[in-house]
Amino acid sequence: MNASNYAQWFTKAALAAMLAFALAATALAGGNPPDDMNGVWTGETASGQTSAITLTLGEASSSLRYGNPRSCILGLEDAIDNPDGSRKYALATSTGGRCDDFLNCKLVLRHAGSSALDYEIKDTGGKSVEQGQLRRRAARK
Repeated sequence: MNASNYAQWFTKAALAAMLAFALAATALAGGNPPDDMNGVWTGETASGQTSAITLTLGEASSSLRYGNPRSCILGLEDAIDNPDGSRKYALATSTGGRCDDFLNCKLVLRHAGSSALDYEIKDTGGKSVEQGQLRRRAARK
């Protein structure tokens, strides 16, 4: 390989490496990975009787807890991460009350910025029965 061919090869290899690096950086910066949903999120119901909500997403277990006047807890199961960055859970267990109305529904979560999640509960037919926005709870000191 003469010097001219070596220079062309080296230029092409350097460009390919820079392109690969740029594509990887763009993919990482393009959205929030689903794992960053884990943690504690709080808010209020946006429709009907206002009730405080605490959404806890973890590796071992996840739940959606309603404060007064609902005062009930839904257990989340079967997390599915979607290509668009959203996550869907089955609402599979309930401590009773209003939460029983949501059994067999789906909870869909979508990022709404770096510290907020939009949530939507859909019935078995896919109709939205509740939606709102939750904020990441600050870490305790």
